This record gives sequence, C-alpha cells and structure tokens, in this order.
Amino acid sequence: MAMASSASASSSSHIELPLITVQPTFPEVVHDIGSDSDASAEDCWISCYWKGKTSVHGKVRVLEAEGGGAVELEARDGVTCRMVDGKTTTLECSCEQLAIPPTLVHFPLRTDRLADFGPVNSFDIAPDGSRYVVGGDNGLVRVVELSPSHSSTQAPRQIALKGHLADLTVVRFFPSSEVVLTGAMDMTIRIYSALSGKEVRTLTGHTKSVSGFFILGKGRRILSSSLDGTIRLWNIAEAKVERTWSFDQPVSAFTVSQFTGSTALAEDYPEIEELYAIAAHTNGSATALPLGTDTAAPLLRLRAGSSPLHSIALDSDSGRLALGSRNGCVALFQLPALDAASPRPAQETLAPLLTLSRSDTVVHRLCFSTTSNLAPTQDLLVAGADGLPFRVTLRQDPSDATSTTASIVDEYSGLNCEAATSAMTSNGCIWVAGADGMIRRYEG
Repeated sequence: MAMASSASASSSSHIELPLITVQPTFPEVVHDIGSDSDASAEDCWISCYWKGKTSVHGKVRVLEAEGGGAVELEARDGVTCRMVDGKTTTLECSCEQLAIPPTLVHFPLRTDRLADFGPVNSFDIAPDGSRYVVGGDNGLVRVVELSPSHSSTQAPRQIALKGHLADLTVVRFFPSSEVVLTGAMDMTIRIYSALSGKEVRTLTGHTKSVSGFFILGKGRRILSSSLDGTIRLWNIAEAKVERTWSFDQPVSAFTVSQFTGSTALAEDYPEIEELYAIAAHTNGSATALPLGTDTAAPLLRLRAGSSPLHSIALDSDSGRLALGSRNGCVALFQLPALDAASPRPAQETLAPLLTLSRSDTVVHRLCFSTTSNLAPTQDLLVAGADGLPFRVTLRQDPSDATSTTASIVDEYSGLNCEAATSAMTSNGCIWVAGADGMIRRYEG
C-alpha cells in the first residue's frame, strides 16, 4: 500500500483531506501512444487540492518508449507520478508543494454503460456476485447479469423490473441473490424476481419517500425507513406491517446492530428484541432505538452536525459508525456497549470521534472496506456528488481511544464531473455507480 496523506484528530476534531484527480482519459492516451498511432507524445492533466491551500495543476507527458510498444511518463509543474507495476489502470501520484505523499489513483478495469437508462440513483450487487441491480429516475430498475470473469467484452443481459412510478431511492438483493427489493419516491416497496423480472409483492404504508432497507435473515421479514419519520417491520408473506417505530424527524438512512451479549444472529433473526436500529435524520442527528418494543425511549442520540444526513455505514465488529452529510462531511462515531437486559435511555448526545471532508457536496454512500488485517485499522469508501470517490484509512491510537488518524489511500478516477452515487466492494473489486449512467469496476 502506498504512503498516504494523513491527519490525526482528538475527540470531535475536524480533518480536511486532500485530493488528487487525474484526466479520466489517461488509460486511453497511454493506449494510443503505445500503439501504432501517429502520435508519439501527449499531455494529461493532474490536479491537486487541499482546502486552505493554493491548488496545483500539473501535467504528465505520455511518451512512446524507445523501441515502441510501451510508454514513459514525465511529470512536471509540481506533481510526480508513475505507473504501478506497469499497469495503465493504477498511478502513484504526489505533490510536494501541498505535502501530499504518494497516493494511488485507480482507473476502471471495466465500465458498463447502461443504454437508455439515465443516472443511476441506487445500486447493489448480488451476494453471489452473479448480477447487479440499478435504480434510476422515473421508475427505471434493471438487473444486469454478469459473466463469471466480470471481464467479458460481450454486453451483459439486462432485465427490466417494472412497476414503480417515480425515482428509485434504494435497491437491495435478498441473500438468495435471486430476489430484489426496491423502494422509491412513490412511497411503495416492491419485490421482484431477479431471474424473470416478475413483481411478486407490493408493500404500501409509507407516506413519503422510502429511504432504506435492512433484510432480516433470509428475508421473511424486512425493515424499511422513510422520510415520513418511521421504520417499519414487514411480514413479506402476508405483505403487512407488523410493527412501526416513529421518530420526530424524517429518517434519511438507517442501519441495524445487536445488543452486547446477544447470541449470534440466527438464520432469520427471530429475536428482534436483540436488535436496535440507528436512524439518521435530516436535521443532522441520529437516534438509536431498541426494536423489542415500539414505544421505547431512544437508547442513544448522536449529533453529526447541522447538515441533513444522507448516508450511514456500520462496522459491527468494531462498533464504528459513519454518517455522511449533505454538506460533504463524514462523521465517525464509536458506539458504546448497549445491553438489551438493561437498556438505559440516552441522557446526553454522543459526539463524533472525528469529522472529515474534502468537498462541500452530498455524501451519497459510505461503506466500510477493510483491506488490512492490522488492528485497529479500518478502511472507509466514500462516494459523493463531486464524482471523486475515495478510500480513507482510519487508524486508532492504541494508547488513546479518542485519537484517530485519517489517511487517503486510494482515489478512483473515471467520472467526469458526474456524481458517484454508490461505492462498494464485491469479489475483490471496488464498484462505483454514477449519475452518468455507468457502472465502473476497479482493482480492489
């Protein structure tokens, strides 16, 4: 792993992170220069930014190497770069003027362009890696079949899922990888066969846009959230609500965790009493609520800031929670141990360990993605409306649980001023969905 630009923070400190962006067509330029084209050299741009500092806009000249068939790189104007292991899909770039050490910039291994689809608003990959699902505007939903190698040049088979009447907000696969769960601004939840595209259930009850899902076990029951300020427990077979939890703020995203001392999650989560939900709200706060009753007081309140929250991610093993805001800020929390046997209502609001940002655009998706076995290190994927998804490594000081270091380790290039609406890991790859209607796969 390359060195990375980093900063440390004590409790509730804010970190501004740098960014490096490279001309998205760099791999094509390398291909053209290294092939039998007439051009023997071409410049590509590299721009480096760090809030509060003067940005640096450098160049890298791609030259045909002596003998042909290969290229050489000559960086200038304040930047350095090299191809990693000769790969045109990975550059190592740095900027001495901004004190940005060598950072990996990745280009897609493959890009799927979805014809006649428009922006991808929501995205998920089947657990078995056989297919993915995309949700777009005006009720568009498609399942895209993948070849076993994920690298076939043949266009993948696509299956349309019809029924929604408004923009999709969330799509998820059931554990079987053969059934899809969708939610939209039309306030409905729909369930489809991923194999045939047939709609098998429609769930109605929310009074505003659906904002999130959590599938319990194999999927006999699910939890959904909505901007109507509720989380609902659904019985899928009977297509009805079994329980509703109401909040005093809209729920823009949520996740579910277990109480300390709970048994391992059973095949179909039969003990809802062992679980609690963490709901993110549009006023910049989040609430932890036990799911054993629909009348319980909050267990915990969290305050990320004043900007509306848009995304959430939880690493259950460590108890680390990340909340993404509309203003580009990511807040990282360490959840305390919560005991189902003696839950105590929150007496005070939990502050974040740290907040970090590098732009002021909405954070669409967060995903914990650990690439190192060295505790206490965690990686977090961040996809936002600036179209510059990245992976940051979070390291906790072993001698001080309140001190955390954040370091950029990977940049993912390819989107050209279009929002990255999702980023996640699957089968050794990083997958990024974009508002340009494309799905990009990067080396993991």
